[in-house]
Amino acid sequence: MPKQPKDPKPPTVPYRFIAPKSEAGIWMYALLEELLEAHHQDVRDARVALAWQTTWKPDADGHVTLGECKKVSELERECADL
Repeated sequence: MPKQPKDPKPPTVPYRFIAPKSEAGIWMYALLEELLEAHHQDVRDARVALAWQTTWKPDADGHVTLGECKKVSELERECADL
């Protein structure tokens, strides 16, 4: 009897969106606005979303990346509900 193929599991998404009106989001987006205004006025009108990266681990020296910035593609923008 041939083996039945297993249903593939959908890939896990390593990001968790931070809603602007959530408890954490309120102060994080306020800080983001302050930083953009003070240091990055050239992108202050850009739409920015914050998300937790859930899979980052410390490297061999114990350093952890705390943040990353990424410009999204047109496809990602089209798929996003922001």
